[in-house]
Amino acid sequence: MTAFRQLLAILLLLALETGPTAAQTSTDREIQDSVAYAYANSTAGPVTLPLRGIATLDLPKDFVFVNAEASRRLSHGIGNGAGDALLGLILPANTFSGWYLVVNALDTGHVTREAISKLDLVDVHAAVRSLARKGNIARAQLGSGPIDVGAWVEPPKQDALKHRFTTLVRVFESGPSMGGDDSVYLDSVVFGRTRAIKISLMAGLSEYPKHRAAHERIVNAVGFLPGHRAEDFQDGKDKLSRHVIDVVFGGRAETEIEAELAEEATDAKRRAAMPRPMDGATQLRLLLGGLLGVVALVLLIFAFRGGRGEKAAASTTERAKRTAAWR
Repeated sequence: MTAFRQLLAILLLLALETGPTAAQTSTDREIQDSVAYAYANSTAGPVTLPLRGIATLDLPKDFVFVNAEASRRLSHGIGNGAGDALLGLILPANTFSGWYLVVNALDTGHVTREAISKLDLVDVHAAVRSLARKGNIARAQLGSGPIDVGAWVEPPKQDALKHRFTTLVRVFESGPSMGGDDSVYLDSVVFGRTRAIKISLMAGLSEYPKHRAAHERIVNAVGFLPGHRAEDFQDGKDKLSRHVIDVVFGGRAETEIEAELAEEATDAKRRAAMPRPMDGATQLRLLLGGLLGVVALVLLIFAFRGGRGEKAAASTTERAKRTAAWR
């Protein structure tokens, strides 16, 4: 596997907000064809692009936006899946050199500025790492070694004023087959009323400083439409987010998490309504109580029968006395 393909495989697995699908062994030629197809199905800047009816992206010149279908084909060329959150990829307009930006739309619920400022960074890092490790099954099928997420390259930036959260982690190959260059995952999430746009830069560790300005330009080019901005939140109507970290950094859908919680609650109610099995001590107490009850019943029967026998004997004796007196 070439260094070019290894870099793509590492970065796409982490960027596309999905667990791995059945991966297929791909060739460098397939990757090159996928890249060519992506450019053939792209829109060049400057242009204003709609983002799922909730936001727009003012794509600058020197960039192209690859539609979701072509972006998925590029992903499949590497042997990965792509989730429903994927809107497309942003590539340099002239030549593809291995770095790119991923654009996702996330159904988060409303995330308050206070919630952004109080995100637990340990949990955020754990979610990013878990998402990367989930892709290792697909990487094994590709013939690549596993990947892992290292420490923050820079401390996460929580920008409550802009309703934005930015993280930057190191991604590296682990295990005995390691040998590829380390990469970075620079990620900014811009929160709207109930959904968010996520812009991720995928690049080599030594190369990302050159492309960081491009990432910032694209993030600043995202604007939510009236009615979908964070300030358009309607208390009592819009749902507050309960799973920010899992949705934004763990690659899971809010609806999926809520469905799982509802199922767990239903199962808990069903278990609570079912008769609980008795423990050993309770069973022993009931057994002893039953035995004592049987013994008491037997004694009562014998006592009853003994009393009736004594009365019958007394009655016979009395009759004999009366008969003798008449004679």
